[in-house]
Amino acid sequence: MPAKPTTTGARSPFARGGAAAGSSFSPDIVQAQTGAPPPSVSSRSAFQYYARPERWQVVDGRVLPTLCKQMMQPGVGGVEEGASGRISIRHAKGMLEERGCTLIPFEQIPQSHKDELGFDTYLWKPEGRPDVTLSIYERVFPGSKDVRPDSARWVEFLTHLVESGVVPMAPDYVLGKMLDVRRERLAAHYARLGQNPHEKVSIDRVEAEIEAIETELSKRNSKRKPARGRSAKPELE
Repeated sequence: MPAKPTTTGARSPFARGGAAAGSSFSPDIVQAQTGAPPPSVSSRSAFQYYARPERWQVVDGRVLPTLCKQMMQPGVGGVEEGASGRISIRHAKGMLEERGCTLIPFEQIPQSHKDELGFDTYLWKPEGRPDVTLSIYERVFPGSKDVRPDSARWVEFLTHLVESGVVPMAPDYVLGKMLDVRRERLAAHYARLGQNPHEKVSIDRVEAEIEAIETELSKRNSKRKPARGRSAKPELE
């Protein structure tokens, strides 16, 4: 009588009906990093700040520039892709300068900010997000879409740009227009004060802005020397 075949282990259920036999398998999976995830903000291109001669604001009792961004994207504002594949802003820079704008050099930040933040320029990239370029005055957080401004250092940065002469002072005609706008706002707030006592908050803010602009104008007038000339006498028949 023939001997029965022997087995070395449990028979696979798949072997029934002629299916191939097998054994259990555990794949060797590379585990995801256990550290904090990178910020989940949307992609952001590199940019360069620039100042326009007519865009100014009053912050903390000072007249400071309102900066704009020149995005480093080919086809945007005269930005082109160079022959080497690098971004060229030569044409964009010329267009801005023709309009009286001032491009802010990347390295032009207060030395204290370089020491405190550890960056040499006003741009940075978060770890794990090479597609995101931010200002050093913007903060992001692991796994979050939230972007928060560093308002105190931002004001210091704007002040530095003016005091160092990187951004020329606001033209007198711009300061005059700023005064006119705020005086109109002030009159409107006073007109509504009788019906809404909360207008007092707005009145205080606008009056402080007017004082800051007038102070800036007075400092300039005090530094100006009167024009020189000579005696004049009309010749009459």
